[in-house]
Formats: sequence, structure tokens, C-alpha cells
Amino acid sequence: MAPRSAPSRPGRSAFEDPILVERYDGWFDRYPAVVAAELEAIRQLLPPHGRRVEVGVGTGRFASALGIRHGVDPSAAMRRLALRRGVEAVDGVAERLPYGNASFDAVLMVTTDCFIDDLDAAFRETCRVLRPGGVAVVALIDRDSPLGRLYQQQRESDPFLREARFRSVGEITAAMERAGLVDFAFRQTLFRFPDQVTDDEPVREGHGEGSFVVVRGRKPLASLPLPGPLAAVRLRRRLNRFAIEVETAGAGAPGDDRLVLHLPNSGRMEELLQPGAEGRARLLPVPGRRTAGDLLLVRYAGRWVSVDARMPNRLFAACLEAASLPPFAGYQRWQSEVRWGAGRIDFLLRRGVSPGASHPDPAGDGRPDLCLVETKSCNLVEEGVALFPDAPTVRGARHLDELRQAVTEGHRAAVVWFVQRDDASVLRPHRRADPAFARALAEAVAGGVEAYAYRCLVTPDAIHVLEPIPVEP
Repeated sequence: MAPRSAPSRPGRSAFEDPILVERYDGWFDRYPAVVAAELEAIRQLLPPHGRRVEVGVGTGRFASALGIRHGVDPSAAMRRLALRRGVEAVDGVAERLPYGNASFDAVLMVTTDCFIDDLDAAFRETCRVLRPGGVAVVALIDRDSPLGRLYQQQRESDPFLREARFRSVGEITAAMERAGLVDFAFRQTLFRFPDQVTDDEPVREGHGEGSFVVVRGRKPLASLPLPGPLAAVRLRRRLNRFAIEVETAGAGAPGDDRLVLHLPNSGRMEELLQPGAEGRARLLPVPGRRTAGDLLLVRYAGRWVSVDARMPNRLFAACLEAASLPPFAGYQRWQSEVRWGAGRIDFLLRRGVSPGASHPDPAGDGRPDLCLVETKSCNLVEEGVALFPDAPTVRGARHLDELRQAVTEGHRAAVVWFVQRDDASVLRPHRRADPAFARALAEAVAGGVEAYAYRCLVTPDAIHVLEPIPVEP
């Protein structure tokens, strides 16, 4: 198997020699089953739509097969073949991409990593050209795999492998993470050597067995650092709606390590707040305070879950600052906790008009000047379905009625959930817990209230808003 892109430094003769490039390109025709397996592994993690680019596009074999129109490569000889395949291949290197900020929904690299001189610079550039919520998909020959070890042995005898520096999956993932990518997923294939692959080769999740590994990382819509460092605690028992007893790792007499923390969430959270569960707390030794701090995170089913119901307002504000939510594009000004009707609304958004202006559609795009937004926290997920609420909420149903009334008055209105864990693919009302809220949501949506939900990745350092998931009222 040959590497598939020119090195990030121009001038290496193998990549500019037309005869060698033709020989390189012919490799794909000799191993169709291998190429098919690799394409399937990439397809499982690469978005099928949106504006996409392949960095290190080479002769355009993968870009053309995947329907990618844009490519960049420093080899003129390879770009000529890519152009023949309908790929708009331009001159450039991974460390200095010839594109503007936030230009693409996906960036693909296929065995390009081993020819990149500065991996950190390359992934910083990847993040720069990615739109918020976009993904980087990196396919590599794992250095520690059987094929990776074979290629390293063949470096001196192969003109394309001679300058290659093979890397491990761990090295690639660490560099992507340093650049700000999160939410990693993996696929692997080629469990045999290419000469042995003559029929369908399986594609599996994970890495460590297959020689060809695909890594996907995501640029968050927004990231909100948590106050740190957070203290490690173990849950003991919930005392009331807003208080929980925990124990720390401190030494001393029995009972000296027990603390009472504020629980910033009135939901039931029965599956999360189990005795013995691992948690993270912000300790606040303030004189006169009734509790020793706030419980912020709980470890559940191998992932961190935020139990802080105050976070959605901060997450939504961070997304507005980053202009990363398309449904709310065009609203340049906003206020939080605004009096509206008989109560308050979480956010009041305004289009780009001067204060006091009353034009209902200042941008001329059919959208009203004012948009009312209520944010909600959700941390109950069952089999990939986020469920809200987990306990009856008269207040939540009242908010929906107020939003519906705002629509009748000519305004936009939306309810926005932040699912504070990363294992949800859809959000639905929890009809068993609160049938009245489920009815109120259906009526609100039917009356023109918009409903959005966003999946989040929670770590002890930050909460990352990842991507929208559908709301099924």
C-alpha cells in the first residue's frame, strides 16, 4: 500500500515524478477490496453532506469517491490527476491551508499524517478552517499495527515511504485534542495484509486491531471551562431537593471527611445520585454559607454528567458569543433574565437595529425583530433518548405557554435544551414523568414555538456543546 499524499514540504522528487505518480496511482486499481474497506470506514465517520475538503488530496482517489469537491496538496503532479477526477485541487500544505476561517463542515486527511512536519500546526489550521460543530476525519496507517511495522521496514526501499514518519493513534488523537477537537470516535479495518484482502473486509468500532484506523474529532459549538480544580467526592445520600451529603478523600476521624454540598438541580436524578457514585465538586469555604460548596458533576455509565441546572444559560450565552447556532443567526444583541409578562424570560434576542426601533422585520428575511428563548437542562438519557423532565414541572409548562403567547403577538420564541452528557441522539418529552408538560410542548410547537436540543460533552475541565439533536415533541 502506498501513502496517499505528497509531503507537507514540496520538492521531494517521488511526488513530482510523473512516472512514479502514475505507478502510485495504479496501486488503487490493484487492491480494490482494500480501497473499498477503507472508504467504508471513512464513510461511517465523515458527514455525507456539507462543504468538505481533503487535505493531502493526492491524486483525488478518495475525494472523488466520497464526493468531496475541494482538495489541497503540494504536489503538482498529483494535483493534475485530482483535477481530472473533478476535484478542485489547489496548491498548499496542511500547516498553512489556503482557505478562510470557518470555511468547511468537514476536513478529511487520508494517510496524510505521516508526511506532515508539524502536526500541531496542521491541526490548528484544521480547527481554523472548520465551522463550529464541524469535524476532522483523519485516516492513518497505525504505526503500531502489523502493516505499520511492515511499512517502516520498507522505508529505505520505497521512494514514497522513504520520507514518511508513521504515527500511532494515540499521537494523532493527542494532537487533535491539543488543537481543541473533542468527541472522538474510531473505526478500524484491514485486519489482514493488503495481498490477503480479496473479499469484503470488516469495519469495526475502536482501534488496536486493524491497521487502517479512522479518527473523528469535532470542533465544539462552544466550550465553557469549569471552575477548577474540582474536588473528587463520593456521594452518600441526598438530604433534600437542594442538598447532598458526600465524602472526600481527606484523612481524620470517622465522619471528618463528610460534607454537605449544594445540589443546583431540583430534578429527581435517581439514577445519577446513587450512594458511592463518583462526583466532582466546587468547594467554597465561605463563612456563613450553609453548604461547603456545589456538586457539579457525577460519573455515570463511564461518562461525566453535569447536574448543574444553571449551566444552560451560560452555555447558550457562550454559543451566542461564538455565533455558532444557525437558528439564531442575525441576532446581534441579547439580554438575559428579562421581565416578560408575569415573569421572566431567560433570553431576549434582538436583530441588528438601533435601540427603540420597532420595525418587525429589520433584516427583511421574514424573521421578527424579537426572539424569546427559554433554556432547559436535561441529564436523563435512556437508550440514546434524552427525556425531559424527570419530575413534574409546572413552571416548565408555564414557560411554554408564555412562549406560545409571544408567537401570537408576532415574535419568535424558542425553547433550547442542553443535554449535559454525550450519549443522546434525540430528545423527547418524558410523558411518564410529566404528561402535562408533554401536552404543553406539543401545543407550543403546533403554535409556532421552535424547539432545539444540543448534545454536550462533559469533562472535569469543561463542558463542550457538540451538535444539535432532533426534538420529537
